[in-house]
Amino acid sequence: MKYLLLFLISLLNIIPTVGLSQYCNVATTNVTITPTTTNQVTTSYTSGRRAFNFVATAGCTYYFETCGLSTADTYIRLYSTGTGGTVLATGDDNCGTQSAITWTCTTNGTYSILVTNFSCANLTVATSVRYRITGCVTPFNPCSSITNIASCGTSVSFTVAAGNGSYNPPSTSCGFTTPGRERIFTFTPTTTGNYTISQPTSFGYIDWFYKPVSGGCNGTGWTCIDDISNSNIGNGNVSISLTAGIQYYIMGDPEGTTGGNVTFTINCPPTYNPCTSISSIPSCGTTITANFGSGTGAYNPPTTSCGFTTPGREIIYTFTPTITGSHVLNQTSSFGYIDYFFKPVSAGCSGTGWTCIDDLSGAASSVSFNLTAGIQYYIMGDPETTIGGSVQFNLGCPTPPPTNDNCANATIITLPYNSGVVSNSGSTDDAPSSTCLTMGSNLWYKVVGDGQEYIATTCDASTNFDTEIAVFTGLCGGMTEEICNDDDALCASSGLRSTVSWCTTPGVTYYISVGYYTTGGGFGNFRLLVNTGIGCTSLPIELLTFTGEAYNGDILLEWTTASEYNNDYFFIERTWDGVTWERIKEIEASGFSTTTIDYLTIDENPKDGLNYYRLTQVDFDGQYETFDPIAVNMITTKDCDYKFYNMSGQLIDIQTVPPGIYFKRCGEISTKFVKY
Repeated sequence: MKYLLLFLISLLNIIPTVGLSQYCNVATTNVTITPTTTNQVTTSYTSGRRAFNFVATAGCTYYFETCGLSTADTYIRLYSTGTGGTVLATGDDNCGTQSAITWTCTTNGTYSILVTNFSCANLTVATSVRYRITGCVTPFNPCSSITNIASCGTSVSFTVAAGNGSYNPPSTSCGFTTPGRERIFTFTPTTTGNYTISQPTSFGYIDWFYKPVSGGCNGTGWTCIDDISNSNIGNGNVSISLTAGIQYYIMGDPEGTTGGNVTFTINCPPTYNPCTSISSIPSCGTTITANFGSGTGAYNPPTTSCGFTTPGREIIYTFTPTITGSHVLNQTSSFGYIDYFFKPVSAGCSGTGWTCIDDLSGAASSVSFNLTAGIQYYIMGDPETTIGGSVQFNLGCPTPPPTNDNCANATIITLPYNSGVVSNSGSTDDAPSSTCLTMGSNLWYKVVGDGQEYIATTCDASTNFDTEIAVFTGLCGGMTEEICNDDDALCASSGLRSTVSWCTTPGVTYYISVGYYTTGGGFGNFRLLVNTGIGCTSLPIELLTFTGEAYNGDILLEWTTASEYNNDYFFIERTWDGVTWERIKEIEASGFSTTTIDYLTIDENPKDGLNYYRLTQVDFDGQYETFDPIAVNMITTKDCDYKFYNMSGQLIDIQTVPPGIYFKRCGEISTKFVKY
């Protein structure tokens, strides 16, 4: 740090004399003079090296001399700045031992002369400098005469005068010096795109440049287009991208100073027509890579827009769907927002009749749009920018419906039947109205009856959505419902699955519809199992037991069914005299079951002594069956001290808990039952 501070202090001490130390040796003084067309003479100096700075104008010639103003052997140097720099001219012994300089300024600026004895010694005798401007010529300025080019495609001829120009080369060259006199034009494109220059005739190599007029007319900011020789048709594949409405300078700068005639043309961008090159999208899911060229397209936007301007170059494809329904366009990458459209090919390839799909940026998917199978469509991508770039996308098509999506193609089954895991994805809503909610997204199966009970169920772990099953007879389009079920509460794996059972008539065809519990969607997997039941008889239930026993001042009534068919509910009646029966309980039944079910209810108001009870079963259609009565003695000692538990294993009071599923334990034996 100490050395750095010493360096900075030394630098500060040097700074005041830098302006005088850039000469051949340190100038003693540096005095400002103002040359005019009248001779002027400086102060006479007898010692030191004397500098004089002045402002010079381009095109003016300046004369400096010590002739007759000194007796010493003087020496004059002219420098590029007011404090020294590059030596631009020298004078020595031009009038005896005195000196003179004649110099023409090419660039406005501040310059200086240094007067010394030969060759850079201090003056030793009285010496003065006489100076004046001998004349001025206006320097060549290509910005003083600029011609406008009205439109691209117009042939322009001009003549270049011999002599030196102003920019040799401009700030950015085409790789060559350009000492000739420049010619500048203005041009305002009406279309954004790539332009080229052709030059049928010239007197030699012409270097062409351009820049926006907003950059100012000067020697900086130019961009090389190309260097083009005599009779060269142009710049080949080299093009410049110009924006519509922006005014540009176009400059030709010769590589020689001889001058001559030049003819050139600014060539318009080719008219873009997206209909001249149309590719096909072969199938759904195929990745398409679209390389959008830079420049202005044909439709900005087409007749119906997505709400944005689309000045970019369109790319059009054809696509023929194989499935009628909702399609989506999945864009996996892009260089900006792309607006997508579609229309039937029959409408013609033009800027009219398009329907917007969506505008997408980056990885995104469109809203759905409907296409009809067998109809050929145009699919168009139209960028919201003109920069061009690469885009990847694919078309997502509807899932093909299963073969048995409609009644006419119902899958024929024989019993026992296991469908395996089936997906209803892509299926439609065509189930007839039913006493359950009208299902949707359904599939069809059919089976011929043989007089037995048939049971159809989706009660399987493979079923992962809320199903409904309905059974119909008749013809497709004119069916009669036999039975339906939405939620099978006894399905162990889920109450959202379905089970139906019905008595079949030999030779009758039954149509089984399986789907989502309502219309408007609902897809997933299911497994349909169809088998025979225990047979259809006149008995709606198979009653195994009906018993009763006294318990804590109440009477527990229990019964067990081995199977149930079309069973709506039970009711229990009580009598004390064997003549007058009183209905005391009504209990909901399971409806359909092929497994053992235990029921329990409580008579809270029994009479001491004998109480008589009878059980009646009622079908959904109102038919009923009454079973033999039983007698229960309120003073009878219980066979077992029962304990009751809920599903969590907690001890409960069976007389006070609400209806539900519980366990009854006698010793080590537990029985599961339903309390109503």
